[in-house]
Amino acid sequence: MTVPSVPKTDAPPHHALAAAVLYRALRQALLEGAPSFDAPVRRDIEGMAYEIATSQTPLRGKVPPETAALIEKIVRHAYKVTDQDIGALLAAGRSEGEVLDLVLCAATGAGRARLEAGLRALRRTSP
Repeated sequence: MTVPSVPKTDAPPHHALAAAVLYRALRQALLEGAPSFDAPVRRDIEGMAYEIATSQTPLRGKVPPETAALIEKIVRHAYKVTDQDIGALLAAGRSEGEVLDLVLCAATGAGRARLEAGLRALRRTSP
């Protein structure tokens, strides 16, 4: 994966812009790359996580049903995810690669919502 560089200017470095650029590169690599789930499923998982994080009604029907509870847990209380949560998906027939994809896509969706909220807050406080 090639990481895009932040444009150079005479202005002081803007860390929010750098974070946004790097985030976009990460998201594109994750959602369009060649992991275990098909790209549309990865995008739906990321979208559901984003919707949960932004208090929208998530479209649960678009993700594999056995994954919805873990996606919500990752978004709301990632520190509470246990080996049992992962084991349940493995027992349901998901591969380790699919579980990893699910965790990364859900975390990316939640991260996108938080990044956007942070950037909005910075815009409100900027002179």
